Amino acid sequence: MKKINKKIIITALSLVLLLTASVGLTAAYFTDYEAAKGGAVLSLSGQTQLEETMNGNNKTVVIKNVGETDMIVRVQVIGDGDKVKVTAGSDWEKAGDWWYYKKILTPAGTAGAEASAITAKVDGEGDFDIIVVHEASRTVYDGDKLAVPNGWDADAVAKIALQ
Repeated sequence: MKKINKKIIITALSLVLLLTASVGLTAAYFTDYEAAKGGAVLSLSGQTQLEETMNGNNKTVVIKNVGETDMIVRVQVIGDGDKVKVTAGSDWEKAGDWWYYKKILTPAGTAGAEASAITAKVDGEGDFDIIVVHEASRTVYDGDKLAVPNGWDADAVAKIALQ
């Protein structure tokens, strides 16, 4: 049998010791963590409330922002053909089947949290259904202008006054 050289044994033991130490350091590196400190509150919730009042055959609608973020809104009035006429103040703009509110609804409890009224008037007598659909979107900015939500009229959204 051949005699084992001391240099080979010392080199092999050194290599095993080095690998053992590096495994421990590597495991420590990958399992260590640091808890996050501080933070910021970011509110992305938006909520609107539709208030409808009837006066005879006329339905008046007011939209309120009861959430915590700025909102843009639009309204669609569905009625019995030509018998339903929609009247709105200068704060509303008609685009297609929708009426767009030209101002931003600010969060609840602030001035501007309520949209001006829009009224659907019925010409004639009888039983009519006036259905009001409203949609709201958080204000999202694309540079210095409002981003257009999917399905919304880009020209109408462009006319919403930035405050």
